[in-house]
Amino acid sequence: MKTTWTGGITDKDKKADIKASYEASALIRERLASILNAKIDSRIKNMVKAETYENPNWAYEQADNIAYMRALKEIISLIS
Repeated sequence: MKTTWTGGITDKDKKADIKASYEASALIRERLASILNAKIDSRIKNMVKAETYENPNWAYEQADNIAYMRALKEIISLIS
């Protein structure tokens, strides 16, 4: 569990509750990580299709895709 989850919380009981809830949610967190990884894989497949390069706004679309995947990876790192 990353310290981000309890950062800024001074109440020890609240920290313990958060830690217990985090540990109890392992199955859900695993499933969510799997779903998010599938979304990343799908995005990557779409990014490399030949017709993607025909878009005149290709660079902006690629930048958006990369930002989206980076955000999903950050969420995955928080729940893993």
